[in-house]
Amino acid sequence: MLSINKICNRVYKWEFDNHYDMTMCFLRVADYIESPTFQGKTTEIVDLIDHYYHKIGDNNFSYPNDWCGYNVDAKDLKNLYEENTLYE
Repeated sequence: MLSINKICNRVYKWEFDNHYDMTMCFLRVADYIESPTFQGKTTEIVDLIDHYYHKIGDNNFSYPNDWCGYNVDAKDLKNLYEENTLYE
């Protein structure tokens, strides 16, 4: 489950029931925003997992264990959701 709480003007805290759900929710967002390989590209999650497994995780999908949190700018989310077909 996800809950979103406003901390102050323009700052929101997203809370997840568990760490795995959080990392999987932000996998595509984070790679779209800052990945050298996938930045600005519409990418299927299976392609991201496959890339991470083979190229970064040394034949292990360790992404959920490698990240503890995310800072995401609203303009990046807006671009991701409105100008691309990533989540259609």
